[in-house]
Amino acid sequence: MKSFFQVMTKVAPLVLIVLFSCSKDEPTAPASTVAQIIGTVQDSITNAVINQAGIQLSYGTTIVNTTSNPLGVYSLSTDLGTTTARTGILQVSRSTFNTSSLSVSLVPGSTQTYNVKLYRDTSVNIGAPGQSGLPH
Repeated sequence: MKSFFQVMTKVAPLVLIVLFSCSKDEPTAPASTVAQIIGTVQDSITNAVINQAGIQLSYGTTIVNTTSNPLGVYSLSTDLGTTTARTGILQVSRSTFNTSSLSVSLVPGSTQTYNVKLYRDTSVNIGAPGQSGLPH
């Protein structure tokens, strides 16, 4: 009987340490509510990149704006305030091109890619070759 108590006095503290160390929950990081959209803007015929294209993302009452850089690349980030995905409208415009509108998915914690090709606005009169359009 004495040996049982001797073993228990040595083992019991170890058992308690293991029990208490296993019961602790590590804190988890909160899920991100930020959605990001990236992409490039190109001419639909020549595939040339389009610099300074206006990019507008709208969802609900929120509007986020940016422009494409000299490489035609754009990036938008927005805090949705929720971990639930939403749908938005992405509008891309540039003078002498028709505006493009598309439905986009806004997924919290991830990046979605939307590459856009703009079509030239053929209704714009930019003058005949060799004419500047300026008065003489």
